[in-house]
Amino acid sequence: MAQQGVLLEKEQFCCSVCLGLLKEPVAIPCGHSYCRSCIESYWDQDDQGIYSCPQCNQTFTPRPTLRKNNMLAEVVETLKKTGLQAVCYAGPGDVACDFCTGTRKQKALMSCLVCVVSYCETHVQPHYDVPVLKKHKLVKATAQLQENICSHHDQLLEVYCRTDQQWICYHCVMDKHKGHDTVPAAAERTEIQSQLGMSQQKVQQRVQEREKVLKDIQQAVESLKHSANAAVEDSERIFTELIRSMEERRFEVKELIRAQEKAEVSRAEGLLEQLEQEIAELRRRDAELEQLSHTEDHIHFLQSYQSLSSPSVSSVLPSIVVRPLQYFGDVSKSVSELREKVEDLLKGEWTKISTTGIAGHNNHSSQMKAALQQDDPMKDKDRGQEVKRRPSSEFPVGNLVNIDNTPVAKSLHGHSEREREKKRDRGIERKMDGARDGVRDRGWKRERDGGREREMEGAREEAMDIRWESERDGTREGVRDEEEKRSCCSLSELKKVPQCHVELEPLSFSRTHNVLVDVNEFHHKRTLKPHSGRHVWHSDLVKMPCSPESLIKTGSVISSEQSRWEVVSKQLESLAKKTTASVGDVEKAIKKYNPRYEAQWSFDALHTFVKKSPKEEKYYMSVFPKIAELASSLPHYIKKAIPLLQKGQTQSITLTQSQIACLLANAFYCTFPHRNSPNPRAEYHNYPTINFNSLFEKWSERKREKLRALLHYFHTVTDPGKLLPHTTIVTIMTGIQVL
Repeated sequence: MAQQGVLLEKEQFCCSVCLGLLKEPVAIPCGHSYCRSCIESYWDQDDQGIYSCPQCNQTFTPRPTLRKNNMLAEVVETLKKTGLQAVCYAGPGDVACDFCTGTRKQKALMSCLVCVVSYCETHVQPHYDVPVLKKHKLVKATAQLQENICSHHDQLLEVYCRTDQQWICYHCVMDKHKGHDTVPAAAERTEIQSQLGMSQQKVQQRVQEREKVLKDIQQAVESLKHSANAAVEDSERIFTELIRSMEERRFEVKELIRAQEKAEVSRAEGLLEQLEQEIAELRRRDAELEQLSHTEDHIHFLQSYQSLSSPSVSSVLPSIVVRPLQYFGDVSKSVSELREKVEDLLKGEWTKISTTGIAGHNNHSSQMKAALQQDDPMKDKDRGQEVKRRPSSEFPVGNLVNIDNTPVAKSLHGHSEREREKKRDRGIERKMDGARDGVRDRGWKRERDGGREREMEGAREEAMDIRWESERDGTREGVRDEEEKRSCCSLSELKKVPQCHVELEPLSFSRTHNVLVDVNEFHHKRTLKPHSGRHVWHSDLVKMPCSPESLIKTGSVISSEQSRWEVVSKQLESLAKKTTASVGDVEKAIKKYNPRYEAQWSFDALHTFVKKSPKEEKYYMSVFPKIAELASSLPHYIKKAIPLLQKGQTQSITLTQSQIACLLANAFYCTFPHRNSPNPRAEYHNYPTINFNSLFEKWSERKREKLRALLHYFHTVTDPGKLLPHTTIVTIMTGIQVL
């Protein structure tokens, strides 16, 4: 069958019931053929008087009589004897037969360089049988068959021109390449074949060199891991010892403060007992004098008055000055200064360690790249260049393997680093000892000079006021001089003309400059993310709503305290889930976590503003949920304590636009702990409130413009289509006045 060019597929002679070759094939009235046993079994299973074809579902009544298809049976038997030729169609990436017709062509096996045609197994058969075609050159089927044909003469490329270094046909030899140095393709192949061995040896040698470098780098990586593990263990041990030392000093300071507290309280309790006894005695004498004033016996009156008028208690009142914030203010100040020095020291050392680590990493990366970036010899040969292999001794692997000489290892394991650690520990111990001695000295001084403290208090306060005034005047002059030295304009000029993109100092930490952005990420990757840290509940810092110390009292019968941020975040998240929110929803949420001011705060200005706003500005109610969502992300945006920017002090703070928007959103929803207090000695009594609650009450035209600008700002920063560049940073500075 194959010799006659007949192509038969196996599926054409298979039974659709058993999926095998037909056995005793029979045909049913619809024309389909099956094995006799298969179709009878199929019909016997559903013997209901109606019989159907398994393929086309055509029904027959009555049951058809089955007769053997003799011709089909002979074909099947012949195929079983001669074998069924498998048909292989061309797939993606295969060369298709040029002689096959139809949409599906068979895969080509051979290509004829004379016919310039690719043939499948069937159509290539004449090249094996016909004497004339036997002389043609057959090669393995290739899709680039036309590349072997001369584009000028449509003849086979069989000659190589050494003069022009290109393949040509025999017509080109007599035409454009006449007189050139030409050789047959076989001769050129023989000469190039001799050079192939040398090129292969060079490639194999380069492979061996690369494998050696690979092995050295793997060993270096293992050594690097071992050294890094040792450095981690060493640093963990050092930090553990440092933390333990700090814990011990903290315990000692705590014990000293408690001892001083106990001594002062004991002295005060003794005075209280004495005063109570004197008060009781004086009240008793007052009652006797009152009774004596009503007696009519003149002699008894005069005799009794002399005994009652003589003082029974001392006329000098016991003196004790109760100033709780001043007892241990010096201790807190000393500990705060110690903390700032330790933090500055740690920041400076960390910058040094991170810088040396990155420098060492970049150095080794460049060495590895230099070891691997070499030109391929075959490419050099193709370009006509001389190949010069680099000796293996020139590869800078030795520097990479010697991990102990890296800057990171030196900074962690060097003797100088250990000495610096010891000096820092000794400095911390001296500071803590000084604070402890100061507490003890102040306690002794109070006990010795307790009677004179009241007399000296007024003079002391007057001296402090004079000192503060002089320091403030000096600070103002220093600020003016510092502003003149800076490359940016002064604060007074900033208030007159807006200044953008002014040149500031590099982004870094200092005692007067607080940065809420990760400095390392900013310097090395030019990316902005919040600086890691924790909120500190202190009078010199902004008390954040999400601080653990921020509590709220709950319960009407039994009062208890819980985290205020839990209540705040719950209300904000509830508002954020809404598409629109009314002013009533905002007021209800704010008063939920500010129960103390529920009756005091009014939102009439905000109600009036939204009610009177024009139609084109009716987006306010859809902005309220977005502001709530922005405010609820405060723990994500702000992770470091924020200092209070005070008048008379040169301070600055650097933060991103997104952090500013988050802080303003929390001020809008009044989440910050309330700052103003009628008590003149309370914290924050001289600072304006952070929350915007005063903006929401007592309607005025001026407040309308403020609310309009504020809500337009939130509409801009929360709109994805109008989003401000949150990757920019802002530095806020204070000098004589708060900026």
